[in-house]
Amino acid sequence: MPTEPRHPVEILAEEFADRLRRGETPSIEEYAQRLPEQSDTIRKVFAPILAIERLSDGRLADHQFEARMARLARDHTQLGDFRIVRQVGRGGMGVVYEAIQQSLGRRVALKLLSPEVASSAEQLRRFQLEAATFAKLHHTNIVPVFGIGEADGLHFYAMQFIDGVTLASVISQLSRPQPLTTASKHGTLEHALATTSSKDFMRTVAQLGRDVAGALQHAHEQGIVHRDIKPGNLMLEDATVWVTDFGIAKLTD
Repeated sequence: MPTEPRHPVEILAEEFADRLRRGETPSIEEYAQRLPEQSDTIRKVFAPILAIERLSDGRLADHQFEARMARLARDHTQLGDFRIVRQVGRGGMGVVYEAIQQSLGRRVALKLLSPEVASSAEQLRRFQLEAATFAKLHHTNIVPVFGIGEADGLHFYAMQFIDGVTLASVISQLSRPQPLTTASKHGTLEHALATTSSKDFMRTVAQLGRDVAGALQHAHEQGIVHRDIKPGNLMLEDATVWVTDFGIAKLTD
């Protein structure tokens, strides 16, 4: 029994998907122009194909990145002058590790840009701008940047390691009904805030606010506006508050 001829759009759709899987970047309009009489159908059919293939590529890249990031900490990988110790945080652009700067024997936080993000010239520029922005600031309550680099295809910058917790974490713990413990490594500040008198509590909170305001004022004087101030971007180490994450800062004239 003879097989029915395949629809031209089906043939082109298969070719389109194959090219995407090979890493090529064909456009939907390219195919719409090849078969003008079916252009509307091609646009409707090819759009979900493109979305699905991009999603698959993204999941594969995410999986590969996660595996590589896990190996960095497990194997205590050396990146230039830095030896990875452990992962301490992550964000939309990459991962933050505790590391040792070998030449100086000092503990640092190393922020790595994910390779997927680094493949975008705009995102790489933004990451480098973030490091440069941080490096311009010298203030008691702003995390200082020590340097920026690239090794084994990974872009990173090193900053002072803050051995503390975020204000968001403190607020969350203070809001819990059960008594706070002092057993944890970072329990001192939370316990102090929870057990102090109301007057002293308000004084402590006001001091933290004053210190953050001073840090932001210093940034403003350098022409930098931090556009994502929130408890999650404020680190507390003993009695010191640190402003972090100038990733979406705005440079002013």
